[in-house]
Amino acid sequence: MEVPSGDQKPGQTRLGRAAQRDRTRRDLLASARDLVSAGEIPTVEAAADSANVSRTTAYRYFTSQEALLSEAAIEPLINDIGAIVRAADHILDPVQRVDDVFRQAAPLILAREGELQAMLRIALGRSLSENPTGNALLQSARWIHAWDPILEPMRDRVTPPLYVLMTRSLSALLGIEAMLVLKDAAEGDPLRTAAAVRFAARAMVRGFLSAPATGTMARKSD
Repeated sequence: MEVPSGDQKPGQTRLGRAAQRDRTRRDLLASARDLVSAGEIPTVEAAADSANVSRTTAYRYFTSQEALLSEAAIEPLINDIGAIVRAADHILDPVQRVDDVFRQAAPLILAREGELQAMLRIALGRSLSENPTGNALLQSARWIHAWDPILEPMRDRVTPPLYVLMTRSLSALLGIEAMLVLKDAAEGDPLRTAAAVRFAARAMVRGFLSAPATGTMARKSD
């Protein structure tokens, strides 16, 4: 029997409100992604205006520009990187494996340069305001986790602390900070930038392969 719209049960009302909240969140994220695609770095206010959602309501979903950018742009990028790393699982040679990942991942990072720079500015600003003498940890736990399998063929050949150091060092090469430095060295050419970061990654892996498993790097990372 159909329940009249004016006489909804409490459970139905809660479900309706939850569905509305989901739609509002999706609308805000879609607007933010559209703005990113148009070359803009969206604020919460801009996403709200584009989605025809009140700014007050938008801030209930995303309390800061950082939170909005993270969910709209950064999280999908991490998912893409994780998928690329997992897809290289069949390549057993560490150098070839890493090169295959960087061949696909570097263009993705360069394509998201605008929002990644915005995230970096926000993270640095927050870090300096909250802890002026501390170091900003700019790599999220999900980013680090996505990179964990990249050197899987070497995992049993090195100490666990050294493995962590190796994977995090490789992931840092595709951080926006390193990419900006390499892009500057490549005079702004994205193809040369991607080639440079692949070269650096291959050299780094070869260095890891020549390092003893119980060497200085492993001891210092304990």
